[in-house]
Amino acid sequence: MGEAVPTAIFQSIAKKIKTALNCKIINTATINKIASSPDLKDFDALFGFVKKNPMNLSSATLSKVAEMANTRRTDHAAYFTSKSLITEMMKALPDADKDSVRILEPSVGVGNFIPLIIKKFEGKNVILDVVDIDVNSLEITKQILKNYSIPNNFTINYINADFLLHEFDDRYDYIIGNPPFYKMKSTNGLLNIYKRNAVNKDTTNICSFFLDKALKIGNYVALVFPKFLLNTPEFAPSREYIAKKAVDCIIDFGEKGFPGVLVETLAIFINNITKPSITHVVSITQRKYLIQQQKYIFDDKLPYWIIYRNQEFDNVCKKLDFNVFKVFRDRQITNTMLSDNGEIRVLKSRNINDTGTEIINLDGYDSYISVDEAKKLSVYEYFDKKDIYITPNMTYKPRVMKKPKNVLVNGSLAILVPKNGEELTNEQMLYFSTDEYRSFYQIARNYQTRSLNVDACSVFFYGLLRKTNKKAPITETFIEKDDTQISLFDFVK
Repeated sequence: MGEAVPTAIFQSIAKKIKTALNCKIINTATINKIASSPDLKDFDALFGFVKKNPMNLSSATLSKVAEMANTRRTDHAAYFTSKSLITEMMKALPDADKDSVRILEPSVGVGNFIPLIIKKFEGKNVILDVVDIDVNSLEITKQILKNYSIPNNFTINYINADFLLHEFDDRYDYIIGNPPFYKMKSTNGLLNIYKRNAVNKDTTNICSFFLDKALKIGNYVALVFPKFLLNTPEFAPSREYIAKKAVDCIIDFGEKGFPGVLVETLAIFINNITKPSITHVVSITQRKYLIQQQKYIFDDKLPYWIIYRNQEFDNVCKKLDFNVFKVFRDRQITNTMLSDNGEIRVLKSRNINDTGTEIINLDGYDSYISVDEAKKLSVYEYFDKKDIYITPNMTYKPRVMKKPKNVLVNGSLAILVPKNGEELTNEQMLYFSTDEYRSFYQIARNYQTRSLNVDACSVFFYGLLRKTNKKAPITETFIEKDDTQISLFDFVK
């Protein structure tokens, strides 16, 4: 570190090392085992465990055990937020330019954000309001925080309430946190109440309502969110609303946001008091850091946000005509309907070779369905249709081929129907399996891993390579801003 480092800093480092060494180090599997113990299912027992800490766990590990063991976590979709996720968020969060700051944590859980918020705003006079619908979580939070040194200039107010229904008297400088993610059932009486004041009334996902309310009462909002905010149709109203605000940063955590939970997440940082300009895009999984013009990645000529957009992406766009297909994907054929022999063959994704030029027969994989069963299904409409095409779902190796006659496909393949009835050339079909298109497609799908089905939005990017004898008009404009040249163009439909 260098001989000029002050002694006080070395003392602080040594103290933290000593504290860490005094705590028992356990792996994730052991933490899961402790948290799932029947002895911790009762709140009083869990609270006693946190208070006494009989295993001499570190405060961070204790928090993880507490949150995982909380018997109500499934009801409120509360999952342990990793320290690495919070650390990255604190790095991206802008510093306060005033001495007194008011902060709100809208769904505090067992307080995982609080120690790092304290560190981020040390030296400031801070009022931190923490909200949770679960009173037990708040009691555990209070107990865990006794393991930390809370500065005298830091005031924490605990609010046991439903954030979406609670009336807040103050406007906050920062709203920071990890709201719950889950779709509310239509039978839930609260759904219509939440929707009354929501910007996005097309979704039933509670995280959307948290974001809408946070933007109404916060000057700066930094929230963890499902990654499908970027692209799904249900969040189109949210994207349209947010795009008018200044999105300072998007951190893409992929599947690394929540240990042991197979969900892709991101953190979005929205400055509510300034105009849109630059967006910093950080990918934890791809190890990418980009500085993007917000209007460039939120281009309304595209069906959704493309946060990794670049010149390579734009170059491919110039070769293609977009928005040319409608898509159908079967959701009815189940394995119980299929057999290894029968009247009608049912193609699956692995039956299409890497270039989309032939059907592959695979022992133990090939499937068939009876005529009587097939006629009950929506996909049967495409059984003998001509000039329709198929492509695998859930892959970054797209390939397109003409659907063979008198076969059906299951949900692992999407059916592409040309909107103008035009027949694709061999060159056009082969282009989808090229390295150039596949690289483009990864960017078009924002490097997602969990939501790769070809749907009504993403089918837009199955663009047709322009025929060599076709002179399609392209209008291209270059905008110079902050020494960055942005290429925007009108897509030919």
